Amino acid sequence: MIKQVGLVLMVIIGIVIAIGLYIFRPIINFDESKIPKDLVTSPFLDFDRIYAISKFRSGAGHDYSHGAINGETCRSMKHYFNMSRSQDPQTHRPIRSQPTEGEPNIKIYAPFDGKITSASAEHIGTQVHISSDKYPYYIRIFHMDLLPEFKSGSKVRSGEWIGTIGPKDGTDFAVEANTLQGTVYLSYFEVMTDQVFEQFKNLGFKREDFIISKEYRDAHPFRCGGVQTNPLNKTEETFQHEKNRGWMEDYIFVREDPYPQPGQSPVQIGPPQK
Repeated sequence: MIKQVGLVLMVIIGIVIAIGLYIFRPIINFDESKIPKDLVTSPFLDFDRIYAISKFRSGAGHDYSHGAINGETCRSMKHYFNMSRSQDPQTHRPIRSQPTEGEPNIKIYAPFDGKITSASAEHIGTQVHISSDKYPYYIRIFHMDLLPEFKSGSKVRSGEWIGTIGPKDGTDFAVEANTLQGTVYLSYFEVMTDQVFEQFKNLGFKREDFIISKEYRDAHPFRCGGVQTNPLNKTEETFQHEKNRGWMEDYIFVREDPYPQPGQSPVQIGPPQK
């Protein structure tokens, strides 16, 4: 009887492990030299509507490095695209901006063939996870509004229009993979095809312009935790920047900011000056 119970438990455990491997698709042995350079086969955002992109490992927003496989911490290991420029006058929190005839919504597209595995509500819009059909990687697009025909479980094709953000809104884009040792975080610019990057290349950019190296960030670390400066961020994820630090050093400006804030300093447009 005891042997039979033990056998049943082993079968149940085996089934649970198999289901976990199927759902989370972990990379058993992550090899940095085998990062897919053709994961992203279509731009996820209307290129002509992009004006600012935060650098990978920047101090923009909040810490986004939880459980990183290589021990990285207190850095933003994703990219912010544009900025939310509409606020509730009472709470001063970001709200969804509304389209007009002259300023329509910004379209969002599937970056590869895959499946929407999660769509969860946020304070603005929805956080959408899409897993790749080709590789054990997935992406997160934050604060977007899915089109009605899409939901968790929907299949998507590369370049397919799947949602929007408002004309004065921003969104975040993260590339991740699960491993048995932790989470792999990659830059959008590391995993896009040359064809997708060509629009940036034509403006004089290099991929590394959008990526701060691990070595540089380790040598110039941020402090996280302590004082909560944004009620939308967790205290432990809050960057504690120096008062004289300019937020614009976290960003690359592809074109002029169409919605500059009062007193905002001039920004450098184009590739960083070496």
